[in-house]
Amino acid sequence: MTRKAKTLWLVVSLAFLGIVLLIGAVCIPVLLVMPPKFEAVCRIRVIPARSPASSAPQPVSEKVLVEERRRIESTSTMTALVEKLNLTGYYAKRFRLNDPMYMPQAAAVAASHVNIRSGSEPGTLEIRVTEEDPQMAADMANELA
Repeated sequence: MTRKAKTLWLVVSLAFLGIVLLIGAVCIPVLLVMPPKFEAVCRIRVIPARSPASSAPQPVSEKVLVEERRRIESTSTMTALVEKLNLTGYYAKRFRLNDPMYMPQAAAVAASHVNIRSGSEPGTLEIRVTEEDPQMAADMANELA
């Protein structure tokens, strides 16, 4: 290996090491300051309405699942969730506000913590809620289910 190649290898190695140390110096303090997040998951089976002529259960269509997902994610459902669990006060305390959060703001914050996706089994949905308080995450997921 020539002297020039050794110098180039040393410069590249030091640059790589510098980048790794810089990323570590930025990421580690951020991770230490961030509050922990907890996730609660509820799985629900969607049962379509039966027609009077048919007594046999019908398979759940994708359309029914999408409608149920939209119903759960709706503003009215989120507003009911906020009212039931007093999330206006909870979020005011969490975000260190002097007054309770307004209902539309609290409903928007609650909705941002909810993720609904198709379940692993046909005809099911998974409701995932991520929160800093594990009990609140579980309460929200259960209430939406």
